[in-house]
Amino acid sequence: MNGVPILESLGEINPNWLSRVLSAQPDIGECQVVDLTRQDLNQGAGFVSQLVRVRMHYEDKPKAAPGSVIIKMAPSDAGTKEFGKLLGLFQREAAFYKYLATNNPCNPPRPYHIDMADSGDSFTFVIEDLGSHDQEKILDGCTPADAHAVLAALGKLHAKYWNSAGLEAHDWIPNPSTMAPALTAIAGGTVPGFLDRFGEHMGPELRASLEEALGVYGEMIEFAAKAPNQTLCHTDTHLGNILFQAGQPRFFDWQAIMIQSYSYDVAYFLNGNLATEVRRSHLEALLDSYFEALCAGGVRDLSREDVTASYHREAAGQLVTIPMIAGAFLTNDEKGHDMAAAWLPRFFSALEDSDAPKQLHDMLAEARA
Repeated sequence: MNGVPILESLGEINPNWLSRVLSAQPDIGECQVVDLTRQDLNQGAGFVSQLVRVRMHYEDKPKAAPGSVIIKMAPSDAGTKEFGKLLGLFQREAAFYKYLATNNPCNPPRPYHIDMADSGDSFTFVIEDLGSHDQEKILDGCTPADAHAVLAALGKLHAKYWNSAGLEAHDWIPNPSTMAPALTAIAGGTVPGFLDRFGEHMGPELRASLEEALGVYGEMIEFAAKAPNQTLCHTDTHLGNILFQAGQPRFFDWQAIMIQSYSYDVAYFLNGNLATEVRRSHLEALLDSYFEALCAGGVRDLSREDVTASYHREAAGQLVTIPMIAGAFLTNDEKGHDMAAAWLPRFFSALEDSDAPKQLHDMLAEARA
């Protein structure tokens, strides 16, 4: 792209390379980065890409030139790279920034430079730096005010692409059915390890339901693919992928987007990112905010009762998806242990509150009817 080479390692990020990237932006124009500093954001593990924050110093800084950017590159670990390619994560994010980032209700970061090798083995994304997370906020959970803002943004996103409207030309976006072989394989490889590490913290009924669900996971995915009201979902709606500016959420890390039931994004956010007592006391009001945003976006074929029912039904799918994600990405170090201690009890309590075992049996009965 514009003769700018794709980077393979953090050490290849240099002032000349960034000058060429930024000078290609019409609103920035010719500029010269004379020095930069790099901050590795991976911190060892838990990420599918190499991720670095770069702060630039200019010879004569144009007004529109950023003071810092985030650069994403292909992972250096061969196994992680194959995992990302298997799921199409890198290709999806590149296509998202090319086709779907503009006028997106979830206000993703501006892409300055998106380039990927045809093989998918290497890529370089230069995107807007939205700032740093407050790790305590991630561990403590979302405030009700911020949660309302997130649900409203998700409602606007889902309404825009309701029943896949506007996505007809984007056959690169997968749905649960196309992802079923990869997801069942990953679940089979990660959930046993999850149970070894965290199974003792699950109630016996919930653990038994997880083991039952794992055995029929492929069937569950195929049933979910036939659910009504499919839309574009972010699918990784946790606070680590959301930053707030002036009270409004900005979503990043769009590599896992899928066309699936709206309830996935809603349940994933509510169940994992709010302290249990906050979720319980604010659940109906938060679902109200989501429904109001859907209606404002033109959705007319869904009732408020449908939203509640679909939220609770999603507990059946989360019996497997949450252990699968945790088994794959919660690292066995202090950071991973802290995240597990904060995140997993919220999900376990939410699954119990939604009666996940009953939701599973009802889903299977309906699928097999």
